[in-house]
Amino acid sequence: TRIGKYFIHVLEERLLKKIPLYKIIKETVIQLFGGEKMIFKSVALVKPFGNDTMITAFITDESENGYTTVFVPSAPAPTGGYIYHIKNEFVIKIDYPIEQAMKTILSLGSGSKEFINKLPLK
Repeated sequence: TRIGKYFIHVLEERLLKKIPLYKIIKETVIQLFGGEKMIFKSVALVKPFGNDTMITAFITDESENGYTTVFVPSAPAPTGGYIYHIKNEFVIKIDYPIEQAMKTILSLGSGSKEFINKLPLK
């Protein structure tokens, strides 16, 4: 309702915006969970150790010098995680919806076989 929106606005302006890091956290959560601009470009499986171990990751940026920047979320809280700048040869892009991949993170890997089955055949 209009009254509810007004009270939320007042609460945010008078209280929440005074909390350190509030704006950064709010923008990050909006980007992660359906904001206007998605920070993730695609889903990938990465091999950060150079062996057959694969980790679910989200591509955030790609450079011209052969490296891809990925975010590897922690499960079950995907707002925490690690950023890797990893050689392209260790990044396998997967044609899979970002939202579905995020659901597998939230469910501790349950349902991962759907995007693992999307791995290119060798």
